[in-house]
Amino acid sequence: MLHQWAVVVCVLWGTVLVQVASQSEPKVDGAWGAWGAWSACGVTCGQGQRYRYQRCNNPPPAHGGAQCPGGYPFEPELRGQGQSCVKSSCPRPTLPPPQLRLVGGHDSRSGTVVHAQESLTGIFTFKKLVCHNNWDHREARVVCDMLGYTDASPIAYLSNHFNTPETQEWPYILGGLKCTGEEADIWDCPSRDVASYCKPGSNREAGVSCYAPPSPPTHTYTLHKQLVTADAARSSCASLGQALAMPKTPAQYAALAAVRYREGAGSYGTWIDLRKIPPVWVWGPGTGAGWERVQWSDWGRGEPLRRGECGAISWAGGWRDYPCGRKLWYMCQAVI
Repeated sequence: MLHQWAVVVCVLWGTVLVQVASQSEPKVDGAWGAWGAWSACGVTCGQGQRYRYQRCNNPPPAHGGAQCPGGYPFEPELRGQGQSCVKSSCPRPTLPPPQLRLVGGHDSRSGTVVHAQESLTGIFTFKKLVCHNNWDHREARVVCDMLGYTDASPIAYLSNHFNTPETQEWPYILGGLKCTGEEADIWDCPSRDVASYCKPGSNREAGVSCYAPPSPPTHTYTLHKQLVTADAARSSCASLGQALAMPKTPAQYAALAAVRYREGAGSYGTWIDLRKIPPVWVWGPGTGAGWERVQWSDWGRGEPLRRGECGAISWAGGWRDYPCGRKLWYMCQAVI
C-alpha cells in the first residue's frame, strides 16, 4: 500500500513551519497461524499429556487491530491445545518385604510371632503369623534364623504363652506350618488354611524364645520319660549323682529345651526343681540348704494358677504349677 503524504507550509509571525503528516492506515486484526508440532509425552510411563501451540501471526495484529481471540491472558498472542498420551505401562509399586517381629516377650529374643507389613506410606499393619497347630522347635528354628538369632536353641510356645492382649483381635495369616527346621524362610514351609483352624481371639498364638545356650555349656541334661511325682523325680536324679533340672537363666533353659525337643517331649509336662514357698517360688526342695529364690522365670500365660506347690515345663512350652503328687516326666542335670 502506498503512503500518501501532505506537506503543509505555514508562515506564523515570520517563522516558517513545515509539518509533514501521514494519513492513517487501516487496522489489521490478527489471525492464528499454523499449529506447531506436538510436544513429547509428559510422563515416562503410563498416561500423560502432550501439547502444541500456535501464534497470532497470520497476520499479526497491526495499527491497533484486534488480537486473535482465545489467547492466554498472560500471553495473548499464543494459545495451546492438550491431548492425552500413553506410554508403556508403569511398574507396580513394590511394598517393602514383610517383617517378622516378636511382641510381649521377656526381651527382644522372645515373644509372640507376628507379621508386620509396611505400606507405601510407612504405616504398619500387624497380623499374627500362625495358629499354634503343629508349632514346635522346627518352626521356631526357622523364625529365630530369620530374625538373625542363628546361635539360638529355640523354644516353641503354644496357646498365647506370652499373654499378649494387643494381638487378641489381630487376624491369623496361617493356620498351621510344617517346617523341617532347615528352611531359609518361614514362607517356604507347607502351611494350612487359616479359616479351618484359627479365629481371632482364639488364644492360639504361636511364640518363640531365641536364646543361645551358654558357651561353654555349664550343665548336661537328661530327659526321663517315666511318670513320677516331683519328690520321686528329685530322688531319682539324686540316685544318679545328679539334680532335678534348674534352668535359672534363659541360656540354661535354651540348652534344656534343645534336649527336650531332641528326645521328644510329647504331650506330658516335665518336672523341674521348682517349688513354692508362699508367696515366692524357689529353686530346690524349699527346705534346708541348697535352695534360692527364682529370679528369671518362664511362666506361661496366666501362670502360676495355684494348682499346686511344684513347677514343671508344660506341654505348651512354658512353666506351669502342678500338685506335687502329679505324675510327669522329669529332667535331670549334671554340672560339667
